[in-house]
Formats: sequence, structure tokens, C-alpha cells
Amino acid sequence: MTVTGRAACLALLHLAAAPALSAETPRLLVAGDDRVLWLVRAHDKGVYDVAARPAGRKWKPLRHQVAGRLAAMASADGQLHLLLYDPTGYVIDSLDTPQPTVGRNPSDARWSDRTAALAACNATGLAGADEGASIAAVVPYRRTAEPATGPASRPVGMPDPGCVHLAVFRTVQGQWGYLTHLPNVPLGKAAPGSVHVTAVGSRLYLLASAPADGGAVSNALHVWDGRAVPQWAGLELPDSVRDAPPVGMSASPGEVLMVFAKVDRSAGRARLVLARLDTLTGAVGCQDLAREGGSGRWPASPLPGATRLKNQVAVAWQDGDGLHVATYDLGGQLGAEETVDAFVQKPPKIDPQDIYKYFHFGVMLAVLLPMFVFRGPLPTKPFTLSAAHRPAPLLKRYVAGFLDYMPFSLASAALFFPLNVLGEAPDPNQALVELAGSSEAGYAVVVSLLAYTAYCIVMEWRYGATLGKLLFGLRVVGDEGARTTPREIVMRNLVRIIEMWPHPWLPIVIVVFTMVSRYRQRLGDMLARTAVVEVVAAPPGEAGQDERPGSSERAQDEEPPGGG
Repeated sequence: MTVTGRAACLALLHLAAAPALSAETPRLLVAGDDRVLWLVRAHDKGVYDVAARPAGRKWKPLRHQVAGRLAAMASADGQLHLLLYDPTGYVIDSLDTPQPTVGRNPSDARWSDRTAALAACNATGLAGADEGASIAAVVPYRRTAEPATGPASRPVGMPDPGCVHLAVFRTVQGQWGYLTHLPNVPLGKAAPGSVHVTAVGSRLYLLASAPADGGAVSNALHVWDGRAVPQWAGLELPDSVRDAPPVGMSASPGEVLMVFAKVDRSAGRARLVLARLDTLTGAVGCQDLAREGGSGRWPASPLPGATRLKNQVAVAWQDGDGLHVATYDLGGQLGAEETVDAFVQKPPKIDPQDIYKYFHFGVMLAVLLPMFVFRGPLPTKPFTLSAAHRPAPLLKRYVAGFLDYMPFSLASAALFFPLNVLGEAPDPNQALVELAGSSEAGYAVVVSLLAYTAYCIVMEWRYGATLGKLLFGLRVVGDEGARTTPREIVMRNLVRIIEMWPHPWLPIVIVVFTMVSRYRQRLGDMLARTAVVEVVAAPPGEAGQDERPGSSERAQDEEPPGGG
């Protein structure tokens, strides 16, 4: 093969391999508190997605493809606090705000603009931070100092080889401040996941993991107490988790919850261990977090993430089957396991008001069509009723309309909503609010109105009235009590859809408009020249009143269907 042919083959191989090389596995971060469980999926290309699940509720996708490289995050008082880098920034997100609040990291030499935070935690109540929700962040830094004189070859204030200084900052009400630092922590290369931090009361617990031989780690647990001297102290970890990579650290009343992964690299699986540290005695108890089928069924790459949700431990992981979340009680017993589709891109939901607008716009076009395209001769006199008819009372008309429409409304609701959706919801009132604002509610209203309108057109054409009107002895008539034409029937019923627009003041306007009209006609009746009437005994000599004036084609003895 020539050199040119080899080059061409290499180029084709490179192009074929490009999609595989560019494929990424997003980094999954999890955080929780007493109110909300948060999932954040961070992509290598510098964007992230956010999803949340309030306690006892369903998952809700919150943000998609937000620009920013995620360094660390924490949850406090139902809010998600995100620490970003490149560019550096601080973001507060919640379920109640349409857009997150954006801030800046502190202007401090120990936290430069190019430095990413290693860990963050809820620090409410830490060191007197009782002004509200507070967050603590751990940042690696190098102290600057003049070189020492004499034989020392390393500048004073620089960390030992393979070690870093860790500075702790705290924010209260959006204002960052330096809290303390832990010098010479053996981390090797400070990377995401090498530090975990949490706060219990006035104490700050920091778990540092340094890489060791064979893919293992060396864990060291530190505690800071601003009221003690010295402020930092070391704590012992059980041998079973001292070399296991930590995947989560959170606080529970009187306890520190740590989750470690015992990795079996030959099998590509891991075993999760929950370690509970008693903050009073310092004792640590361990138990496995087992999935159905065994304890060693967790993926080893990427490792799961763990946090606290109320009085439970939540574990999130991703594999070939998607994204999953499992919850455990503090005794290590599996509670529930679910597959999460909150990050799956779904078609955007249409606002019900938009559905109504499009639907009513189409109805108005349908009203204009018979008015201008199929219009009949112009009327030569005002609309009147014969002596055999009188305008129907409004109460009877509205009760009859309610009885006619309710079956269609209930059937449409049953078609678009599960019958047990409110019964199974933790908060039926909130579930009802969510249903009313869903696109399914808009479709249900549209379908019910279409079916109801078709029913009215057929019944009024065939019998002169709907079942509700027949129940109260009412009927629909044309000018001077004549039988209505198909054009009039279609016109009055299409305009009714426009009159039923879901606006708070429109029903009042329609009622007042009908009351002040001479024959209690609504707008649809006026445009179609029809009226809803009660039939009374006809005076002598007016037997042919049901026939339109001047209509020689209609037989004198013709009666409208159903007496109307």
C-alpha cells in the first residue's frame, strides 16, 4: 500500500473513531436535606442539568444545559447551592424561583478566580451562623511567603510535597467570609471527590482521600471546633473503610453519615458501606447498603453518589439502563428503588391558556365562514317572537346547559386524567393545582367543548332542543318562532364556544348581556337570529306561525321536529 493510501486509511479510522472518543459519561452529583433531593448532571463540555424531587413528590426537571463547570454543590433549607469554575461563580437555585440567583466567590487571595472548590455542605448554625441558611466551601490554596534563609530549600508557608492547604469559607445571606484552614493535607492532586465535608452543630467534619497503590485511597477524617484548642483534631476510621473511596458525606442529628465504596475491580462492581459516626462518643458503626439480589451489585465506574434525604440515605447511580435512585433507612434497609427520567428531554408542555387561544381562534374562523360565505338574505326587520312563544327564564336555561355539558366534561376528564391521580397523591390539593395547569387540562376542555357542541347541533337540528332543554320544556326557534335552519344552528353553537372562554369576568358579562336583551338572547342567538323560548298556547288564527314569513316552499302543515 502506498503512503497516500495508508494516510487515507488512517484518516478514515480517525473519523470512524471520533464519535466513540467524543462520547462522555456525565458526572452525577447528588445533594439533599429535609425537604428536597437534588440531582445534577455535569457534562464535560461545560454545561449541567438540574432535577429535583421534593420529599414525597415526583421528580421535576428544573434546568437543562445551563452554562457553567460545576465544582461542588450543597443543599440547605430546600435550596441548591452550586459552586462553579471557569468562570468562577456561585448560584442559588430553588423550586420556587423561575431563574436562579447568581453571585460571585469571595475576593480573597486564598480563593483565586482559577481555583475550583473541592467540596461544600450545609453550614447553618456552624460557628454561630444563625442568620439563616449558610454554606461552607473547601478550597485548596497555597500561602505565599518569603523564602526562608539557611539550608531550607522549600518556601515557608508552602505545603509539603503531595499535600495541600485547605481553606474553609462560609457564606451567610450571600456574603462569603473566611472561616479557617487545615494545613498540609495529603491529597496528592486535589481533584473532585478527594474531599467531603459536612457540619453537625458547631463542628465541621472533613474527610480527605489521598490516592494509594492499586487504585485504593487513604482516608483521613478531621473535625474542626471553633470552641476547642486546638481547633482541628483527627478521628479514627474503621479499618474496613479506611482505604475505600468515599461517595457521600452528610449530617444527621447527632451523627455524621459517610458512604464508602469497596471496589472489586476484577468484577467491575462495588459494595457500598454506610458508616455512622456518633458525634458525642466518636464511635463509628458500619453496615452494607445492599440492593435487591446482593450487596455487591453497585457499579464501580462511575461510582454512585450518596446523601441524606430527611431521615434516609439516598443513593444515585447511572449505568447502561439509565439513572437510578435508591433510599435506605439509617439501619441500612432498602426502602425504594426507582429509575429517574428527569433528565430525558421531553416535548415542552403547552400552556393550557395557549391551547384555549388556538382553539378559540379556530372557532372564530369557523363562525366567520357561515357569516360571510354562506350568508343568507339580509333581514328586513328586527327579530321578533310570535305570540305562541315567550323568552325562556335564564335559570332554566343555565340549569339545562349544565345538565347537558356535565357528562361531556366528566368523560373528557376521565379520558385525559387517571381516576386515582388525586387519591394516590401525597397532597391532593397541590396535585389538583398541578392538574389544572397541565396541558392535559387544556386538551380535556377542548375535547369536551367539541363533543358538547356537536351534540347540541345534532339535537337542535333533529329535535329543536337538547335533552336538558326538553326536560324544562324549552326549544330553540328562529325569527317569529319559525324552525331554525342548519346555518342558524351551527352559528349559535359555535359562538357559544367563544362565550365559554375561561376568563374570570366573561361569564358575568355574558349573563348581564343576556338579561338586558329584549328576548334574553345571548351573543350567539343575536348573530344567528334565534332565541330559546317556552311554548305557550297559540291564539286562534296563528296556527301557521312556525313557518317563516314569505316562505312559500314550506307546507302549511309542517311541524318542526319534536314540536320545535
